[in-house]
Amino acid sequence: MRLFVTALVGAMALVGAAFAQAPSALLAPEAEACLRDYAPRVERAIEDLSQATAFLVNQVCAEEVVAAQRDRQRESRHRVAARMRARCETDAANPPNWCSIVDTDADADTELAVGWQTPPHSTTAFAARLLLELREQRTVR
Repeated sequence: MRLFVTALVGAMALVGAAFAQAPSALLAPEAEACLRDYAPRVERAIEDLSQATAFLVNQVCAEEVVAAQRDRQRESRHRVAARMRARCETDAANPPNWCSIVDTDADADTELAVGWQTPPHSTTAFAARLLLELREQRTVR
């Protein structure tokens, strides 16, 4: 347990600068707001920081985290489809073989049936850092 907390502190020190500069660049605003709003209550309720982090990300703020993941996946699909469309249109006289079989219409916006995935590491790290900072503040008092 102590080894985990030591490792967690070390990892947070490494990524702390990135979060201090621009947490919103790494997290969707709704997910960040949820994590910030609920972190104090979760930190007080769950002693083990790894369990508290998992509970905060995977249970309390799961809807916001999943919505952010879907948005990122959708944006990625749109970018890929746009590149594929551009390539097929550029070579319209002699299109690559895959143009006829690949759907380049990302505007249809079909949802991928992937279900719950592991939350992004940036989200988990942000939540862990919030909880760690709250724990440190509480123990100093």
